Amino acid sequence: MEIKRALKVRLYPTLEQASLIKQTAGCKRLVYNYFLAHKNNFYDENIKNKDLTEKQKKEIYSTYKPPRLIDLKKEFPFLNNVSYKALEQSIQDLFKAFLNFFRGNADKPNFKKKKNHHDKFRENQIPVDFFNWNARLIKIPKIGWVKFANRKLPKWFRLSRITPKSLTIEVVPSGRMFVSIACEYDADTAEKTWSGDESQVIGLDFSPSKMFIDSDGNKAPNYKPQKQAHARRLKRLKRQLARRGLLRDDKNKPVLNEKGHHVVIDSKNREKARIKVAKLEEHIANSRKDWQWKEALRLCRDYEAVSIESLTIKGMMHWIPNAKNYVDTAWGLFGIKLGWKSKFYNTQIIENSKWFPSSQLCHCCGYQNKDVKNLSVRKWTCPCCGSHHDRDTNAAINLKLNAIKHLKTPIMGATEGSSGCYVCGGC
Repeated sequence: MEIKRALKVRLYPTLEQASLIKQTAGCKRLVYNYFLAHKNNFYDENIKNKDLTEKQKKEIYSTYKPPRLIDLKKEFPFLNNVSYKALEQSIQDLFKAFLNFFRGNADKPNFKKKKNHHDKFRENQIPVDFFNWNARLIKIPKIGWVKFANRKLPKWFRLSRITPKSLTIEVVPSGRMFVSIACEYDADTAEKTWSGDESQVIGLDFSPSKMFIDSDGNKAPNYKPQKQAHARRLKRLKRQLARRGLLRDDKNKPVLNEKGHHVVIDSKNREKARIKVAKLEEHIANSRKDWQWKEALRLCRDYEAVSIESLTIKGMMHWIPNAKNYVDTAWGLFGIKLGWKSKFYNTQIIENSKWFPSSQLCHCCGYQNKDVKNLSVRKWTCPCCGSHHDRDTNAAINLKLNAIKHLKTPIMGATEGSSGCYVCGGC
Protein backbone atom coordinates (compact mmCIF):
# COMPACT_ATOMS: atom_id res chain seq x y z
CA MET A 1 0.00 0.00 0.00
CA GLU A 2 1.26 3.46 -0.88
CA ILE A 3 1.52 5.72 2.15
CA LYS A 4 1.68 9.51 2.01
CA ARG A 5 3.18 11.20 5.06
CA ALA A 6 4.83 14.49 5.94
CA LEU A 7 7.54 15.49 8.39
CA LYS A 8 6.86 18.94 9.85
CA VAL A 9 9.71 20.85 11.52
CA ARG A 10 10.06 24.40 12.78
CA LEU A 11 12.35 26.75 10.87
CA TYR A 12 14.77 29.26 12.40
CA PRO A 13 15.75 31.45 9.43
CA THR A 14 17.99 34.50 9.50
CA LEU A 15 16.40 37.94 9.14
CA GLU A 16 17.20 37.96 5.43
CA GLN A 17 15.80 34.46 4.91
CA ALA A 18 12.66 35.25 6.91
CA SER A 19 12.09 38.36 4.78
CA LEU A 20 12.49 36.30 1.58
CA ILE A 21 10.05 33.64 2.87
CA LYS A 22 7.42 36.28 3.60
CA GLN A 23 8.08 37.92 0.22
CA THR A 24 7.63 34.58 -1.57
CA ALA A 25 4.34 33.98 0.25
CA GLY A 26 3.16 37.48 -0.65
CA CYS A 27 4.10 37.07 -4.32
CA LYS A 28 2.32 33.72 -4.42
CA ARG A 29 -0.79 35.40 -3.03
CA LEU A 30 -0.50 38.19 -5.64
CA VAL A 31 -0.26 35.70 -8.53
CA TYR A 32 -3.19 33.67 -7.21
CA ASN A 33 -5.42 36.75 -6.88
CA TYR A 34 -4.34 38.11 -10.29
CA PHE A 35 -5.27 34.91 -12.13
CA LEU A 36 -8.51 34.59 -10.14
CA ALA A 37 -9.52 38.14 -11.05
CA HIS A 38 -8.69 37.47 -14.72
CA LYS A 39 -10.90 34.38 -14.78
CA ASN A 40 -13.73 36.16 -12.94
CA ASN A 41 -13.61 38.99 -15.50
CA PHE A 42 -13.84 36.46 -18.33
CA TYR A 43 -16.94 34.96 -16.70
CA ASP A 44 -18.59 38.38 -16.15
CA GLU A 45 -18.01 39.44 -19.76
CA ASN A 46 -18.92 36.22 -21.58
CA ILE A 47 -21.27 34.12 -19.43
CA LYS A 48 -22.86 36.06 -16.56
CA ASN A 49 -26.50 37.15 -17.01
CA LYS A 50 -26.73 35.43 -20.41
CA ASP A 51 -29.26 32.76 -21.35
CA LEU A 52 -26.85 29.93 -22.20
CA THR A 53 -27.08 26.17 -21.99
CA GLU A 54 -24.50 24.09 -20.17
CA LYS A 55 -23.04 22.97 -23.49
CA GLN A 56 -22.63 26.58 -24.64
CA LYS A 57 -20.99 27.51 -21.35
CA LYS A 58 -18.48 24.67 -21.73
CA GLU A 59 -17.69 25.78 -25.26
CA ILE A 60 -17.07 29.35 -24.08
CA TYR A 61 -14.92 28.14 -21.18
CA SER A 62 -12.83 26.09 -23.61
CA THR A 63 -11.82 29.34 -25.37
CA TYR A 64 -10.45 30.83 -22.13
CA LYS A 65 -6.73 31.59 -22.26
CA PRO A 66 -5.11 32.46 -18.93
CA PRO A 67 -2.38 35.12 -18.84
CA ARG A 68 1.23 34.05 -18.90
CA LEU A 69 3.36 34.24 -15.79
CA ILE A 70 6.25 35.68 -17.81
CA ASP A 71 4.06 38.64 -18.81
CA LEU A 72 3.04 39.16 -15.21
CA LYS A 73 6.70 39.34 -14.21
CA LYS A 74 7.20 42.23 -16.67
CA GLU A 75 4.38 44.09 -14.95
CA PHE A 76 5.70 43.26 -11.46
CA PRO A 77 9.53 42.94 -11.67
CA PHE A 78 9.86 41.96 -7.99
CA LEU A 79 8.39 38.54 -8.86
CA ASN A 80 11.81 37.64 -10.29
CA ASN A 81 13.29 37.69 -6.77
CA VAL A 82 11.33 34.63 -5.61
CA SER A 83 11.07 31.01 -6.71
CA TYR A 84 9.41 30.54 -10.10
CA LYS A 85 8.08 27.10 -9.13
CA ALA A 86 6.29 28.48 -6.06
CA LEU A 87 4.43 30.98 -8.25
CA GLU A 88 3.65 28.34 -10.84
CA GLN A 89 2.28 26.05 -8.14
CA SER A 90 -0.14 28.76 -6.95
CA ILE A 91 -1.63 28.88 -10.46
CA GLN A 92 -2.05 25.09 -10.46
CA ASP A 93 -3.74 25.32 -7.04
CA LEU A 94 -6.21 27.87 -8.45
CA PHE A 95 -7.09 25.67 -11.44
CA LYS A 96 -7.56 22.70 -9.11
CA ALA A 97 -9.83 24.81 -6.87
CA PHE A 98 -11.99 25.71 -9.89
CA LEU A 99 -12.08 22.07 -10.95
CA ASN A 100 -13.36 21.06 -7.50
CA PHE A 101 -15.90 23.88 -7.67
CA PHE A 102 -17.28 22.76 -11.05
CA ARG A 103 -17.50 19.17 -9.79
CA GLY A 104 -19.51 20.34 -6.77
CA ASN A 105 -16.86 19.29 -4.23
CA ALA A 106 -15.98 22.78 -2.97
CA ASP A 107 -17.11 26.40 -2.90
CA LYS A 108 -16.06 28.98 -5.47
CA PRO A 109 -12.43 30.12 -4.97
CA ASN A 110 -12.07 33.41 -3.10
CA PHE A 111 -9.33 36.00 -3.03
CA LYS A 112 -6.58 35.44 -0.48
CA LYS A 113 -6.26 38.23 2.10
CA LYS A 114 -3.06 39.51 3.62
CA LYS A 115 -4.76 40.23 6.96
CA ASN A 116 -5.25 36.51 7.61
CA HIS A 117 -1.60 36.39 8.80
CA HIS A 118 -1.39 32.81 7.55
CA ASP A 119 0.79 32.41 4.45
CA LYS A 120 2.31 29.38 2.81
CA PHE A 121 3.78 28.25 -0.48
CA ARG A 122 4.88 24.95 -1.96
CA GLU A 123 7.99 23.82 -3.83
CA ASN A 124 7.62 20.69 -5.95
CA GLN A 125 11.16 20.45 -7.34
CA ILE A 126 13.34 19.45 -4.41
CA PRO A 127 17.15 19.33 -4.62
CA VAL A 128 18.70 15.88 -4.17
CA ASP A 129 20.70 16.86 -1.07
CA PHE A 130 18.03 19.11 0.45
CA PHE A 131 18.11 17.63 3.97
CA ASN A 132 20.96 17.45 6.49
CA TRP A 133 19.76 15.95 9.77
CA ASN A 134 23.08 16.09 11.61
CA ALA A 135 23.54 19.82 10.99
CA ARG A 136 19.76 20.47 11.29
CA LEU A 137 19.66 22.24 7.92
CA ILE A 138 17.17 22.11 5.06
CA LYS A 139 17.68 23.57 1.60
CA ILE A 140 14.82 25.62 0.14
CA PRO A 141 15.06 26.87 -3.47
CA LYS A 142 15.98 30.58 -3.76
CA ILE A 143 16.31 30.82 0.03
CA GLY A 144 19.21 28.47 0.71
CA TRP A 145 20.09 26.40 3.76
CA VAL A 146 17.78 27.18 6.68
CA LYS A 147 18.16 25.95 10.26
CA PHE A 148 15.38 23.84 11.74
CA ALA A 149 14.67 22.17 15.06
CA ASN A 150 13.31 18.71 15.78
CA ARG A 151 14.03 16.38 18.68
CA LYS A 152 13.96 13.04 16.95
CA LEU A 153 13.80 11.82 13.38
CA PRO A 154 10.80 9.46 12.96
CA LYS A 155 11.49 5.87 11.94
CA TRP A 156 9.49 6.02 8.72
CA PHE A 157 11.57 8.97 7.48
CA ARG A 158 14.75 6.87 7.73
CA LEU A 159 13.45 4.31 5.25
CA SER A 160 15.54 4.08 2.10
CA ARG A 161 12.44 3.68 -0.09
CA ILE A 162 10.77 6.99 0.77
CA THR A 163 10.45 9.55 -2.03
CA PRO A 164 10.27 13.25 -1.07
CA LYS A 165 7.64 14.98 -3.21
CA SER A 166 7.33 18.59 -2.08
CA LEU A 167 8.20 21.20 0.53
CA THR A 168 5.46 23.37 2.03
CA ILE A 169 6.73 26.44 3.87
CA GLU A 170 4.19 27.95 6.24
CA VAL A 171 4.07 31.20 8.23
CA VAL A 172 1.48 30.88 11.02
CA PRO A 173 -0.31 33.89 12.63
CA SER A 174 2.06 33.85 15.62
CA GLY A 175 4.98 34.56 13.25
CA ARG A 176 6.56 31.12 13.57
CA MET A 177 7.69 29.35 10.41
CA PHE A 178 7.44 25.65 9.59
CA VAL A 179 8.27 23.37 6.68
CA SER A 180 6.44 20.14 5.84
CA ILE A 181 8.31 17.53 3.79
CA ALA A 182 5.70 15.47 1.92
CA CYS A 183 6.88 11.91 1.16
CA GLU A 184 5.61 8.70 -0.36
CA TYR A 185 6.63 5.10 0.32
CA ASP A 186 5.29 1.58 -0.01
CA ALA A 187 4.30 -0.25 3.15
CA ASP A 188 3.43 -3.90 3.59
CA THR A 189 0.07 -4.00 5.36
CA ALA A 190 -1.90 -7.10 6.19
CA GLU A 191 -5.63 -7.36 5.51
CA LYS A 192 -7.69 -6.18 8.49
CA THR A 193 -9.56 -9.01 10.18
CA TRP A 194 -11.67 -9.41 13.28
CA SER A 195 -10.87 -12.32 15.58
CA GLY A 196 -14.49 -12.66 16.72
CA ASP A 197 -13.72 -11.52 20.26
CA GLU A 198 -16.41 -8.98 21.22
CA SER A 199 -14.14 -7.51 23.90
CA GLN A 200 -11.92 -6.28 21.04
CA VAL A 201 -14.74 -3.98 19.84
CA ILE A 202 -15.46 -0.64 21.53
CA GLY A 203 -18.17 1.97 20.96
CA LEU A 204 -17.56 5.69 21.54
CA ASP A 205 -20.48 8.00 22.24
CA PHE A 206 -19.79 11.73 21.85
CA SER A 207 -19.78 13.81 25.04
CA PRO A 208 -19.07 17.58 24.94
CA SER A 209 -17.55 17.75 28.43
CA LYS A 210 -15.79 14.34 28.51
CA MET A 211 -14.98 13.93 24.78
CA PHE A 212 -16.58 10.47 24.71
CA ILE A 213 -18.07 7.74 26.87
CA ASP A 214 -17.06 4.24 25.79
CA SER A 215 -19.17 1.08 25.90
CA ASP A 216 -17.55 0.08 29.22
CA GLY A 217 -18.87 3.26 30.85
CA ASN A 218 -15.48 5.01 31.00
CA LYS A 219 -14.82 8.58 29.87
CA ALA A 220 -11.86 9.62 27.73
CA PRO A 221 -8.70 9.44 29.87
CA ASN A 222 -6.89 12.68 30.73
CA TYR A 223 -9.21 14.77 28.55
CA LYS A 224 -9.43 18.50 29.24
CA PRO A 225 -11.38 21.02 27.10
CA GLN A 226 -8.47 23.23 26.10
CA LYS A 227 -10.44 26.30 25.02
CA GLN A 228 -12.38 26.37 28.26
CA ALA A 229 -9.24 25.78 30.35
CA HIS A 230 -7.60 28.89 28.84
CA ALA A 231 -10.81 30.93 28.48
CA ARG A 232 -9.94 33.46 31.19
CA ARG A 233 -6.49 34.30 29.84
CA LEU A 234 -7.71 34.31 26.23
CA LYS A 235 -10.51 36.74 27.14
CA ARG A 236 -8.02 39.08 28.84
CA LEU A 237 -5.62 39.06 25.87
CA LYS A 238 -8.45 39.68 23.38
CA ARG A 239 -9.65 42.58 25.50
CA GLN A 240 -6.12 44.05 25.37
CA LEU A 241 -6.06 43.58 21.58
CA ALA A 242 -9.40 45.37 21.24
CA ARG A 243 -7.98 48.44 23.02
CA ARG A 244 -4.73 48.60 21.03
CA GLY A 245 -4.55 50.62 17.81
CA LEU A 246 -7.80 52.54 18.28
CA LEU A 247 -7.82 56.02 16.79
CA ARG A 248 -8.58 58.50 19.59
CA ASP A 249 -9.59 62.16 19.68
CA ASP A 250 -8.17 64.99 21.79
CA LYS A 251 -10.12 63.76 24.82
CA ASN A 252 -8.62 60.26 24.44
CA LYS A 253 -11.96 58.77 23.38
CA PRO A 254 -12.15 56.21 20.52
CA VAL A 255 -13.23 57.65 17.18
CA LEU A 256 -16.22 56.03 15.46
CA ASN A 257 -16.79 55.82 11.71
CA GLU A 258 -20.06 56.34 9.83
CA LYS A 259 -21.24 52.81 10.69
CA GLY A 260 -20.58 53.31 14.39
CA HIS A 261 -17.50 51.05 14.47
CA HIS A 262 -14.17 51.92 16.06
CA VAL A 263 -11.50 53.19 13.69
CA VAL A 264 -8.48 50.86 13.99
CA ILE A 265 -4.99 51.84 12.86
CA ASP A 266 -1.94 49.60 12.67
CA SER A 267 0.59 50.07 15.44
CA LYS A 268 3.45 48.14 17.01
CA ASN A 269 1.56 47.68 20.27
CA ARG A 270 -1.45 46.27 18.41
CA GLU A 271 0.81 43.82 16.56
CA LYS A 272 2.37 42.71 19.86
CA ALA A 273 -1.08 42.13 21.34
CA ARG A 274 -2.18 40.21 18.22
CA ILE A 275 0.87 37.93 18.44
CA LYS A 276 0.10 37.15 22.10
CA VAL A 277 -3.43 36.08 21.17
CA ALA A 278 -2.15 34.05 18.20
CA LYS A 279 0.43 32.23 20.35
CA LEU A 280 -2.18 31.26 22.93
CA GLU A 281 -4.59 30.08 20.22
CA GLU A 282 -1.76 28.04 18.69
CA HIS A 283 -0.94 26.50 22.08
CA ILE A 284 -4.60 25.50 22.55
CA ALA A 285 -4.74 23.91 19.08
CA ASN A 286 -1.45 22.05 19.59
CA SER A 287 -2.55 20.71 22.99
CA ARG A 288 -5.79 19.45 21.47
CA LYS A 289 -3.98 17.80 18.55
CA ASP A 290 -1.43 16.16 20.85
CA TRP A 291 -4.13 14.57 23.02
CA GLN A 292 -6.14 13.38 20.02
CA TRP A 293 -3.16 11.73 18.33
CA LYS A 294 -2.16 9.92 21.53
CA GLU A 295 -5.72 8.79 22.25
CA ALA A 296 -6.21 7.59 18.66
CA LEU A 297 -2.98 5.60 18.93
CA ARG A 298 -4.13 4.00 22.22
CA LEU A 299 -7.50 2.95 20.80
CA CYS A 300 -6.00 1.50 17.62
CA ARG A 301 -3.42 -0.47 19.59
CA ASP A 302 -5.88 -1.88 22.14
CA TYR A 303 -8.88 -2.73 19.93
CA GLU A 304 -9.60 -4.43 16.62
CA ALA A 305 -12.70 -2.32 15.85
CA VAL A 306 -13.78 1.14 16.98
CA SER A 307 -17.36 2.31 16.40
CA ILE A 308 -17.94 6.08 16.41
CA GLU A 309 -20.73 8.53 15.61
CA SER A 310 -20.85 10.72 12.53
CA LEU A 311 -22.13 14.06 13.82
CA THR A 312 -22.66 17.55 12.43
CA ILE A 313 -21.38 19.56 15.39
CA LYS A 314 -22.04 23.00 13.89
CA GLY A 315 -25.61 22.03 13.14
CA MET A 316 -26.12 20.76 16.70
CA MET A 317 -24.90 24.06 18.16
CA HIS A 318 -27.79 25.99 16.61
CA TRP A 319 -30.37 24.39 18.88
CA ILE A 320 -28.26 23.56 21.95
CA PRO A 321 -27.69 26.45 24.41
CA ASN A 322 -24.20 27.04 25.88
CA ALA A 323 -22.55 24.63 23.43
CA LYS A 324 -18.99 25.97 23.84
CA ASN A 325 -17.47 22.54 24.49
CA TYR A 326 -19.00 21.07 21.32
CA VAL A 327 -16.50 22.80 19.03
CA ASP A 328 -13.67 22.41 21.54
CA THR A 329 -13.76 18.62 21.15
CA ALA A 330 -13.00 18.74 17.37
CA TRP A 331 -14.91 15.46 17.01
CA GLY A 332 -14.61 15.34 13.22
CA LEU A 333 -10.81 15.71 13.35
CA PHE A 334 -10.66 12.99 16.00
CA GLY A 335 -12.43 10.60 13.61
CA ILE A 336 -9.93 11.47 10.86
CA LYS A 337 -7.01 10.78 13.19
CA LEU A 338 -8.53 7.43 14.16
CA GLY A 339 -8.85 6.51 10.48
CA TRP A 340 -5.21 7.44 9.83
CA LYS A 341 -3.81 5.48 12.79
CA SER A 342 -5.89 2.44 11.86
CA LYS A 343 -3.86 2.13 8.64
CA PHE A 344 -0.86 0.91 10.63
CA TYR A 345 -2.72 -1.45 12.98
CA ASN A 346 -5.24 -4.26 12.62
CA THR A 347 -8.09 -1.87 13.48
CA GLN A 348 -11.33 -1.17 11.65
CA ILE A 349 -13.09 2.18 12.16
CA ILE A 350 -16.86 1.88 11.72
CA GLU A 351 -18.62 5.20 11.34
CA ASN A 352 -22.33 5.10 12.15
CA SER A 353 -24.93 7.26 10.47
CA LYS A 354 -25.85 10.49 12.26
CA TRP A 355 -29.50 9.36 12.04
CA PHE A 356 -28.79 6.17 13.98
CA PRO A 357 -30.80 6.57 17.28
CA SER A 358 -28.10 5.18 19.55
CA SER A 359 -29.35 7.10 22.63
CA GLN A 360 -33.00 6.10 22.17
CA LEU A 361 -32.53 2.34 21.75
CA CYS A 362 -32.49 -0.07 24.68
CA HIS A 363 -29.41 -2.22 24.18
CA CYS A 364 -31.10 -5.12 26.00
CA CYS A 365 -34.30 -5.52 23.97
CA GLY A 366 -34.02 -2.96 21.14
CA TYR A 367 -37.04 -0.84 22.22
CA GLN A 368 -36.85 2.75 20.90
CA ASN A 369 -37.84 5.39 23.45
CA LYS A 370 -38.41 8.66 21.58
CA ASP A 371 -38.72 10.60 24.86
CA VAL A 372 -34.93 10.36 25.16
CA LYS A 373 -34.64 12.91 22.32
CA ASN A 374 -34.80 15.49 25.10
CA LEU A 375 -31.16 16.02 26.14
CA SER A 376 -32.17 16.70 29.75
CA VAL A 377 -33.06 12.99 30.10
CA ARG A 378 -29.77 11.52 31.34
CA LYS A 379 -31.13 8.27 32.82
CA TRP A 380 -34.20 6.30 31.84
CA THR A 381 -35.90 2.95 32.35
CA CYS A 382 -36.98 0.81 29.41
CA PRO A 383 -40.81 0.35 29.51
CA CYS A 384 -40.42 -2.91 27.56
CA CYS A 385 -37.88 -4.92 29.59
CA GLY A 386 -37.45 -2.70 32.67
CA SER A 387 -33.68 -2.17 32.22
CA HIS A 388 -32.28 1.00 33.76
CA HIS A 389 -29.94 2.95 31.45
CA ASP A 390 -27.45 5.76 31.63
CA ARG A 391 -27.93 7.78 28.45
CA ASP A 392 -24.29 7.95 27.28
CA THR A 393 -23.27 4.44 28.28
CA ASN A 394 -26.35 2.95 26.63
CA ALA A 395 -25.60 4.85 23.40
CA ALA A 396 -21.99 3.61 23.40
CA ILE A 397 -23.15 0.01 23.88
CA ASN A 398 -25.58 0.38 20.96
CA LEU A 399 -22.73 1.65 18.79
CA LYS A 400 -20.66 -1.36 19.80
CA LEU A 401 -23.50 -3.79 19.01
CA ASN A 402 -23.98 -2.11 15.65
CA ALA A 403 -20.28 -2.56 14.88
CA ILE A 404 -20.37 -6.24 15.87
CA LYS A 405 -23.34 -6.86 13.61
CA HIS A 406 -21.56 -5.07 10.78
CA LEU A 407 -18.43 -7.19 11.30
CA LYS A 408 -20.39 -10.46 11.38
CA THR A 409 -22.68 -9.77 8.41
CA PRO A 410 -21.25 -6.88 6.32
CA ILE A 411 -23.83 -4.99 4.29
CA MET A 412 -23.24 -5.10 0.52
CA GLY A 413 -21.46 -1.90 -0.44
CA ALA A 414 -20.63 -0.95 3.15
CA THR A 415 -16.92 -0.38 3.69
CA GLU A 416 -14.71 0.51 6.58
CA GLY A 417 -15.43 4.04 7.67
CA SER A 418 -18.94 4.05 6.18
CA SER A 419 -22.25 3.87 8.02
CA GLY A 420 -22.92 0.42 9.45
CA CYS A 421 -26.25 -1.38 9.87
CA TYR A 422 -28.86 -0.49 12.46
CA VAL A 423 -29.53 -2.40 15.64
CA CYS A 424 -32.66 -4.45 15.21
CA GLY A 425 -34.85 -5.76 18.01
CA GLY A 426 -38.34 -5.44 19.37
CA CYS A 427 -38.83 -1.84 18.28
